[in-house]
Amino acid sequence: MCIRDRRYAIAVLTEHVRDPRWQEVLTLYAGMSPVETLILARLQGQDDLFRSDLLAVAEYISVAGPKGCPDRRVRDGILGDLAKVMMRSHQPLALRRSAARALVRTGNKGVPLLFHRALGESDAHLRAVAVWGLGEWADKRDDKTVAALIRAVNDPGRLVRAAALHALASIGGEAATDGLVEGLQHEDEFTRRVAAEALSRLGTVGYDLLKEAVQFTDMHIRRAAVYGLGLIDEEWVWPLLDDLRRNDREWFVRSAVCL
Repeated sequence: MCIRDRRYAIAVLTEHVRDPRWQEVLTLYAGMSPVETLILARLQGQDDLFRSDLLAVAEYISVAGPKGCPDRRVRDGILGDLAKVMMRSHQPLALRRSAARALVRTGNKGVPLLFHRALGESDAHLRAVAVWGLGEWADKRDDKTVAALIRAVNDPGRLVRAAALHALASIGGEAATDGLVEGLQHEDEFTRRVAAEALSRLGTVGYDLLKEAVQFTDMHIRRAAVYGLGLIDEEWVWPLLDDLRRNDREWFVRSAVCL
């Protein structure tokens, strides 16, 4: 593309930078060409309550190649604004999670450090968002993050515990699976159920653990395992559940099969 054509393209795109019908075109352009002009155009004026402008420019950064990224000062300013949205307790939880997702997609190396720091904050919703972000960022080789998520299984906040269990299931691996088993033995019924349902996502490893769990003497663990088994779409599951419904010695467990 010659310089004149590029200037014309940028002029057209900046004219439609806030038009929802043009967003796919804008994102496609951001993946092929420098995006600073688009970013500066999108950031002119007042953002809406959903922070649509901020999230849009974060998307441009996430798809931009090394040569297309904006000046470091502009990029750091956007990352800082995303971090503020995520950290502020008065922001809606869905918006804070959107900010965390945008931070993850930028691939900036400082993002997991922000999430780890947020785990020490008093705001339970912030800790839950940080846990979710770490689950999106990490993999089973990230020992530090997996260990932090396992600790979060015992967080005082129910939402944090649930987020940690889902994150561990997404990451997988032996250590993460051990964390799910720990959740299955938690004193809180909700946490046990979430852990069992997360185990159902692990395939054969999770299936075997749930089949083992319904043999436990602790009826609370057996009941949680029933919920996990109920999410597995395999032929062997229903005879097992039917046997539990008929023959388990505790009504507390049998009733779970019927739900």
